[in-house]
Amino acid sequence: MARSTSTTKLKPWQIVVILVIAGLVYAYQAGYFNRWLGSTSLEPTSVAGPTTPTNPPTMADPNNVLAALDPDKAYVAEGAWYQVFFTRPSYPEKAAGRKGGVDAAMIADIDAAKSTIYIASFDFDLELMTDALIRAKKRKVKVQLVVDDENLASPEVAETTGRLEAAKIPITWDERSAFMHNKIVVIDDTIVWTGSMNLVVNDVYRNNNNMIRSTVPELVANYRQRFLDLFAGKLGSKAPKNTPNPVIKLAGGVQIETYFSPVDKPRSKIVNYIKKAKQSVNVLAFSFTDDDTAQALIDRHEAGLEIQVVMEARNADGTGSEFGILEDAGIPILRDANCYILHNKTMIIDEKIVITGSYNFTAAAENNNDENLLIITDPDLARHYLAEFDRLYAQAKNPAGCGR
Repeated sequence: MARSTSTTKLKPWQIVVILVIAGLVYAYQAGYFNRWLGSTSLEPTSVAGPTTPTNPPTMADPNNVLAALDPDKAYVAEGAWYQVFFTRPSYPEKAAGRKGGVDAAMIADIDAAKSTIYIASFDFDLELMTDALIRAKKRKVKVQLVVDDENLASPEVAETTGRLEAAKIPITWDERSAFMHNKIVVIDDTIVWTGSMNLVVNDVYRNNNNMIRSTVPELVANYRQRFLDLFAGKLGSKAPKNTPNPVIKLAGGVQIETYFSPVDKPRSKIVNYIKKAKQSVNVLAFSFTDDDTAQALIDRHEAGLEIQVVMEARNADGTGSEFGILEDAGIPILRDANCYILHNKTMIIDEKIVITGSYNFTAAAENNNDENLLIITDPDLARHYLAEFDRLYAQAKNPAGCGR
């Protein structure tokens, strides 16, 4: 006799429950509840070291600039619209190790250039970059430079710029007492580099610096226009206020503000962002003598925000330094521990806003020098700058002996 098979028939209400549960699981996995629940990421808001960005895609790298880097000499992080580079100084630094730094990535772009290379640098003594610029000139690429004459007394600067001029590469020299203090490279009207790093050995291999590389057309156009003005001798008070795209908005709420001093007077923008801070302000400063900026930090500290500062040790006790004023106000402020120089001019506000460029927090940067400054709202980029801050702050708390 055949064995009977018994089945349990689901009741209608049970079928409805199963379908509802399946639908909820699908909706959760698809992220439809994020609006109410917030992000389910367990990622910390502050990290001890640089990490990989979370927002794909990253920038294309047809020139293989990243392949040129030695991770012991430079750290790079990528995002949808940028690559950000941080120098990794060594002590004692020796000439034999001068390869694979941030300059190597820039040279990769120079070697791939097809039409134009524009460089504005306060200082210039990189031999390999000089070679690359001469190669570009031989390929019929238009190469132009703007350099401040303040450093011509250096034999290295005189030698490299002399080679460029001998190769018929034109250089506009800023001969004013104020500085042409920018660090800008624009290539083929499609790539821009900017940040705190002068194009010299010390800044690439000895000093703490940062550089941003981007192909955002509006940002490239801003720096291209500024270079053309500088090259034409429109410096200081003669510079026109003609930035094509002063505020750039990108996907995901990213905003890039571009300022050039002295024409744009960036100090008020910096102070306003500090005043609006709700959580934290982290500062890396080569030079800090501006009273208004210091007072804004003190006010936010007294309001209960976390304020932390690392300052170049050689400038901490200099004339007009804000170091003692911030320290007396109870703000955690440290002298840097790099045996050479901390050369960054950076703030990270509320872990989402980055202020960086050539602009020191000084009256000279505000009123006299030709400078550039970016204020970038992008939590992903800010995470990398905050990681670099944390690294340098930790070093400053436990400095290595280096004969200071």
